[in-house]
Amino acid sequence: KDPLGKVELSKLRPMHLAGWKKRVLALGGARGSFNRDATSLRAALNLARRRLEVASDLAWRNELKPFENADGRRTLYLKRDERRRLLENASVEARPFFTTLALLPMRPGDVPKLRVEDLDVNHKMLRVHVGKGKPPRQIPLPGEAFAHFKECAKGKLPGAWLVSRADGGQWRKEAWRDEIKLAAAGAKLPK
Repeated sequence: KDPLGKVELSKLRPMHLAGWKKRVLALGGARGSFNRDATSLRAALNLARRRLEVASDLAWRNELKPFENADGRRTLYLKRDERRRLLENASVEARPFFTTLALLPMRPGDVPKLRVEDLDVNHKMLRVHVGKGKPPRQIPLPGEAFAHFKECAKGKLPGAWLVSRADGGQWRKEAWRDEIKLAAAGAKLPK
């Protein structure tokens, strides 16, 4: 949806990427988030240059340079009351996703990857896949968490997304990101 997407590759100039960078940061994006997004964009543009689809990297060479020291760990922690208010202000569709984050030590990007078959009902464990070539983590589920995931799995096939959208589809980063921003604003939580 960004205007950058409408610029023809051969007509790409530094001002286009400077504008994109400014818009990304103006939308409340952290410098670390910009670095991650810019890395993907830079890789795609460099591939286009190697394929001779564009003559030079002048348009992005400087504008997509990563911010230094921008990937520090986030230290914001929501207290129990703040988590409760976040859940109360979440949409019905997003509430299971946010409940998962409130109950277990998981990254938001790991939740959409969970499938029903990752829930071991007999041993009350959840298998979380952490990356290529790494064995999955096994997380023991206390009572409330186990009940939550059992409810999420109800009526679904083993290959279905465990914590899914209302239509059964997988959560995408942009969707849960927007939902959490709305819920946080409604709960009057820190940006």
